[in-house]
Amino acid sequence: FSLSSSWASSAYTENGEKLKTRTYLVDPEVPAEWPDKGIDAIEFPLVIPKELQHIVDAINSNNPLSCVKNFSSDDRFTLKLHPFPFGIGEMKASFYGMLTNLSDPDTSSLYVFKESRAEHASKLKRSNHEKFLQCHSVSAFFADLFNDEKPKGYPSIRFADASLMELTSERKEETAEIFMIKEELIKAPYEKYNNNAGYVAPCPTITNRTDH
Repeated sequence: FSLSSSWASSAYTENGEKLKTRTYLVDPEVPAEWPDKGIDAIEFPLVIPKELQHIVDAINSNNPLSCVKNFSSDDRFTLKLHPFPFGIGEMKASFYGMLTNLSDPDTSSLYVFKESRAEHASKLKRSNHEKFLQCHSVSAFFADLFNDEKPKGYPSIRFADASLMELTSERKEETAEIFMIKEELIKAPYEKYNNNAGYVAPCPTITNRTDH
């Protein structure tokens, strides 16, 4: 079983041209201090496919799989984002962020937030950002399927929670929507054996927190 190449985030445009990407200064440490000003944000939860046939139909038709809810949750958030990413991938930069749900303003939690490295990310459509989450949605489906069928004594598989966040106060104009991918922070040491499209490597990446 393999995913359509159109589902994987790519460093190339549909015309085969190399995307221009931004460069960053990297700070691998969890920040001790956060910006004073927060960013207003809303969340679009991840959608897990209900049936395998939904995935097969999307692949056969080469159409995007619905992986994010159309409407945001009722919660409203304030995000304080570290200005420098802790890791850089081919298409995304990963930042530490402190997120506060305004329904409980005295409690904040640390998450990973990923932005597109595209030079003009503000011109990307929501569908461009959702593409980053399609493999995550399908992987979570198969993890749940494995957990239901696995033999006794085998460990369970769980994918880190993820969602799409819109940074509403960062909008520069009415049509420009700013999105980031929110992921649960993996706090324990870990090694990465697979890429985002399912390839499994015989040796893991070096554990240096550049992957998440």
